[in-house]
Formats: sequence, C-alpha cells, structure tokens
Amino acid sequence: EEETVVAFLEVVEADLKVFDL
Repeated sequence: EEETVVAFLEVVEADLKVFDL
C-alpha cells in the first residue's frame, strides 16, 4: 500500500491551498 504517499500528497495539497498558487 502507498499510505505514506497518500498522506504526503494530502499535506502538499494543504500547503498549496495555504500558498494559494
């Protein structure tokens, strides 16, 4: 399973929302 990758992508998505790119 790629649970670590999924969690990482969720963090990246949250960061992108914060930066509002």
